Amino acid sequence: IDGRKVADFLAWFERQTGRSVVFADAGAERVARETVLNGSIDLEPLAKLAAVLTLTDLTYMLEGNRVVISTR
Repeated sequence: IDGRKVADFLAWFERQTGRSVVFADAGAERVARETVLNGSIDLEPLAKLAAVLTLTDLTYMLEGNRVVISTR
């Protein structure tokens, strides 16, 4: 994930899990598109999502087969 934007990570998460990622509002989407990640994390996709988002101003909620991303 080093050097990639959160939005890129979320697209990877969608491909890996089959869950759709949606944003609660335009502000959350903007943060995901602008925030660059550093480092690497070797975890299963859902655990990786939780770990990555703790490094940002974003949080998530599972709603069935959707993951809703919002700002803290």
